[in-house]
Amino acid sequence: MLSLAQSDHGTVAEDIATDIADVLAARIDSPGETAQGLEEEPGLFFGWSGVSVFFASYARFRRENARFQELAGAALRRDLRFTSEYGRGIVGLQDQSVNRSLPYLARGSAGVLYTTIQVPGVVDAHTLAGLEASCHSRYYAMSGLYNGTAGILAALSSLAPSESTSAQRDRLVQNLWDYALSWNGSLQFAGENYLRLSADFGTGAAGILTALVSAQTGRPAWLPTAGASVSAPAPR
Repeated sequence: MLSLAQSDHGTVAEDIATDIADVLAARIDSPGETAQGLEEEPGLFFGWSGVSVFFASYARFRRENARFQELAGAALRRDLRFTSEYGRGIVGLQDQSVNRSLPYLARGSAGVLYTTIQVPGVVDAHTLAGLEASCHSRYYAMSGLYNGTAGILAALSSLAPSESTSAQRDRLVQNLWDYALSWNGSLQFAGENYLRLSADFGTGAAGILTALVSAQTGRPAWLPTAGASVSAPAPR
């Protein structure tokens, strides 16, 4: 809605975005039962990190009101409660359904990493380095944007270039070819759990394409946000 309001100057889209902001702000101020769903699936696409990115984008759209940036920070802190550190300083995001931590974009530390870029100054350097470390594994189980290699690539592509992140991005681009399949003369990718070919945004070729565009441009082609995106310095 914010992107539509910004590009088309549409009052309808702006009004809808304002209504969404009011509802989400109320949930942050008085979470209780209204935040139950956000607590059950932390992360960028289903949890508080997504709310944080929305408010960071809204703050750029409504620069006259500093409260929206404060709300972005408050929402991010709620998701940070579900992070944990394990081997070699890696910080993962806990999957609430089972006892494990995830590195991925939709429900893992890669999504939280992207959020910290949009909401700078909330996360300490140690945690930021741990979130980035989760995106530096040599291989990931699947290829897709939400829960695979493409999502890790998308998150890293929003970081300011450094020797280590550039090398990992190159590795991830190369790794995507390991998942590529040829079918009827076209390039295809297997969906989640390798049950079928997928052209979907979340699990297949469409999402992988946006991650590759992001890697090439340094801008999040996979997520429309109002205002210019922010590139954070890579942690040392």
